[in-house]
Amino acid sequence: MHVLVLLNFAAAVQGIFLTYLLAHSRHKSRESMLLGTLTLVLSVSLLGAVLGLSGYYRVLPHLIRVGDPFVLLYGPLVYLYVLSLIHRRIPRNFWLHGIPFLLYLISVIPFYSLSANEKIRFVDEIFLNNDLPAKVLFIQVLRLTHISVYIFFGYREVLNYERRIRDSFSDIEKISLDKAAQTLLLFLIGTLISIVIYVSEGFFSLNFVLTNNLIGLFLSLIIYLLAFSTWNKQSISEVSAIVDKEIGAIPEETVIKPKVRTTYFLTDEQYLTYSQLLEEVLGKDKLFLDNELTLATLSDRMNLQPYLVSELINRFGGEPFFDFINRYRISEVKRRLTDPAYNSFSILGIAFDCGFNSKSSFNTAFKKFTGKTPSEFRSRNVA
Repeated sequence: MHVLVLLNFAAAVQGIFLTYLLAHSRHKSRESMLLGTLTLVLSVSLLGAVLGLSGYYRVLPHLIRVGDPFVLLYGPLVYLYVLSLIHRRIPRNFWLHGIPFLLYLISVIPFYSLSANEKIRFVDEIFLNNDLPAKVLFIQVLRLTHISVYIFFGYREVLNYERRIRDSFSDIEKISLDKAAQTLLLFLIGTLISIVIYVSEGFFSLNFVLTNNLIGLFLSLIIYLLAFSTWNKQSISEVSAIVDKEIGAIPEETVIKPKVRTTYFLTDEQYLTYSQLLEEVLGKDKLFLDNELTLATLSDRMNLQPYLVSELINRFGGEPFFDFINRYRISEVKRRLTDPAYNSFSILGIAFDCGFNSKSSFNTAFKKFTGKTPSEFRSRNVA
């Protein structure tokens, strides 16, 4: 138990330190301030669990349940953080999402007004009792469900963003929200495990304070992940700026696009004409070799509006811009891999020369379009 206390306490201190660094950074942004608020909330909640397991609630009884209401801020803050990354602004009336937190805070004010001995007795009689009341379990599951709902909507926003950039960029590695998706996934896993643990308490004799600290380990992991992603990744503001420069800020009311498009702007005659132009630009001029090719660049080359080129690609290839361009790149890679003139070239060198920016994105695309790894393809097609 002492190890568990130390791990969670260290993570809480790490979170508070990260909050301080973000608040005093020379490159403060809305996203960094939200991230700092989130880590602070996580840290305060984690300290509450440490207080219970270490027994220090008897020394500092007036800190008991101080972090309780903050659980209802996990979901809104995570969701707001994701929205801010994508839209670069805070939605209007988002403060309404804090109402459950305020109501819960009001409901525990009578507890905060109790004497120190009454608070200690409360912990001893309820939270250290293996027979946890069903009401307490219900509240815990309800709070975790609240978090899960926000995680779901946050993850949907990330998927919408990924879908949009795939329609406009041929290389998405530098502008993806993988870190945001990973953070959401970690929250989801931790939430699901927490639900399982709390539900299990209704059937087995489990110490509530101990299980709270075990769940706190997931909060610790989230804090460390946030710290790592903050200092080990390109600034998300820079990422958003790249996207805004090419396709503009994503509207707040953005919704998931239907899989089958039913409305077109190009007539059949225009479609045939522009399809030939598209084939010429990509097939003859090999514009896809540009590793920074975007929908905007291709549109300028064709002297068409981006939305028309997007429609053209959708009808021509039935796939987003990202896959459409990579299909041309993979075809060129295959051609060179079977050409004796390129036998002395490395596979990765050919991939970079054909427009790919990383080994991972190339291998993923090659496997997707050929069903083989680049090495397997080369070994089978070169005598």
